[in-house]
Amino acid sequence: SARAKIADFNCQSRANTVWACARLLYSDAPLCEAIAAASRRTIKEAAAQNLSNTAWSCAALLWRDRPLIASIAAAAMTRITDFSTQDLANTVWAFAALGIMNQPLFDSIASSSLPPIIAGLFAPQGLANTVWALATLSVSHGPLLKSISSAAIAKLPSFGPLELANTAWALAKLLVADRPLRDAIAAAAMRKLHEFEERQLTQTAWSFAARGLRHLPLLKSIASAALRPMKDYNAQGVANTAWSFSSLVVCDVPLLDALSSQALPRIRDFCPQNVANTAWAFAPL
Repeated sequence: SARAKIADFNCQSRANTVWACARLLYSDAPLCEAIAAASRRTIKEAAAQNLSNTAWSCAALLWRDRPLIASIAAAAMTRITDFSTQDLANTVWAFAALGIMNQPLFDSIASSSLPPIIAGLFAPQGLANTVWALATLSVSHGPLLKSISSAAIAKLPSFGPLELANTAWALAKLLVADRPLRDAIAAAAMRKLHEFEERQLTQTAWSFAARGLRHLPLLKSIASAALRPMKDYNAQGVANTAWSFSSLVVCDVPLLDALSSQALPRIRDFCPQNVANTAWAFAPL
């Protein structure tokens, strides 16, 4: 079996194995433990892509092997100049997704990311993942945020729904006041709202409401688009959407009717915060 042979795998084979498991969302605890044990012993030999792929896989599988994560961070810092733009973005995303703030690693990634971001070498996904990581870790890195904002505005037409929603959410969370970028995100989002899933619609509405940005064309488009996947809205999605529209004083009757119809049969699933937000949202409307 693969588990029995893991000790004989080289760094790339182990990284490829755990990456394949992550892509398939296949979590085999004994296999992961065998890979972790073998990887810790040879992590210093791992190439940059092996390190970033292993970190990404740990995050995708919600696999918090702290000794392995620490060894990846230490090895990554010694090879940071070998990291591609995708390696940099994947690594910072992975640590953020795992809720692990490693300041020395973060500083290394930030310093190494700035030149290629400024040069326009980061792909849309890399830009979105990096700013999402900053927001998730609650790190407001001025130079990095400024460079991401400048690079993103030129590439927004190539952003997919997930990248647009995550970037909007991150900017709101980090209190970034970049109105031209916000307007550009709104314009790009409106062109692709038919592709947005429930969570992405909710995230986008929340990000504008959290900053008090009453962009009526976007909000009306979101209200219309949200009716399509309304059956997929969970308690938090209902609460956040209702709160977003209410806080911006946007009363869209079809949306509110759909939200209330979705909320009533699921009220037992609402946590206290969701109940409070939903009640507050509907009261003034």
